[in-house]
Amino acid sequence: MPACKSPLARARHRAHRALDKMICTGMAAGEVYKWIARRLRISGAECHISQFDKKRADLISQAMFTEAKRRRKTK
Repeated sequence: MPACKSPLARARHRAHRALDKMICTGMAAGEVYKWIARRLRISGAECHISQFDKKRADLISQAMFTEAKRRRKTK
């Protein structure tokens, strides 16, 4: 990742990588976004990683990486 990216851009990029990890566990993208919305207690309409601030992107990326790891262990 280029060093010129802002901390916000890096946080959103990590969140998208975490989303990909969740999809690799067998969840459909729509299911992952519903999971994110429930986890953050936001509506589906608000659930766009590109609109998340750094704090929200960091929070949800960590939660998704943890959940993806848990799901892989239970397979």
